[in-house]
Amino acid sequence: MNTIQEKHTVLARKIYDHFNTGIQPDPGLRHYIDSTFSNPARGDLAQLLQDRENCEREPLVELIFFPDTAIQIQLEDTIESGCYTKDDVTRVHRVLMGKRPVTTLFFPDPESPIRFETPASGIKQFIVRLNIHKKSDSRLNEIITRCLPEDDRGLCRVMIRNTAFDCEGSTAAFLRAFVLKMHPHDRFFDAFKFMLSVLETCPSGRDPRVALAARKQTHMEAIRRAEQFEKLSKGRNVETLILQGVRIPHFNTADDMQKIVWIDDIGLAVYGETL
Repeated sequence: MNTIQEKHTVLARKIYDHFNTGIQPDPGLRHYIDSTFSNPARGDLAQLLQDRENCEREPLVELIFFPDTAIQIQLEDTIESGCYTKDDVTRVHRVLMGKRPVTTLFFPDPESPIRFETPASGIKQFIVRLNIHKKSDSRLNEIITRCLPEDDRGLCRVMIRNTAFDCEGSTAAFLRAFVLKMHPHDRFFDAFKFMLSVLETCPSGRDPRVALAARKQTHMEAIRRAEQFEKLSKGRNVETLILQGVRIPHFNTADDMQKIVWIDDIGLAVYGETL
């Protein structure tokens, strides 16, 4: 991009087109609208979205303008090439507000879509949640481009962009090794999502290998507790245990075992041994 102003304009234009072309509320949002506003008619919903004094409007606006993965993937190349900072959020917001964008909401029924002036708060929330300031690791991007099919690259980069940690140092090195050695895996993105969740809870600067080993011990301990509880409760129904003051814990042994398998797969791929 040639100028600082141009990169703000380019991103603002793409977001503007997204709002104007139309947003399709997902089932969760449609359920929220129907349950919160008692299955409102389209006209009533349109009126609510334009009523700045209605206290129920803001939570709805927040949900509508939460960028989904599909739009993030569409915007990823623009965001990556723009080298944005946190200050650019305000600048892109200012450019977009100057365009006076209108949002179209499409619902899966024959009724007409809703068009309304896009609220400033919705625009700001949308841009903030794109995490445009997050810096990617150039070598990781090269490996993603080399190893993953074109249709998977955007999703992989967006998943990294949406994390709370900075992709640098030992974390970036680990992710480079993960993508390089774990793809193709029959459930690559499931394992990748799990790995990112491990890194999210990993203290800054901690070796990912140590974090993985600790997480494995956590899941093994959960399985052990489930086995102990099963022995304790054998032949006794839940109601009796509750009356006796026994706290009924929640276990998901199948999920724990699956995550242990992923940790072992990751350990073998990245480090050459199980952790």
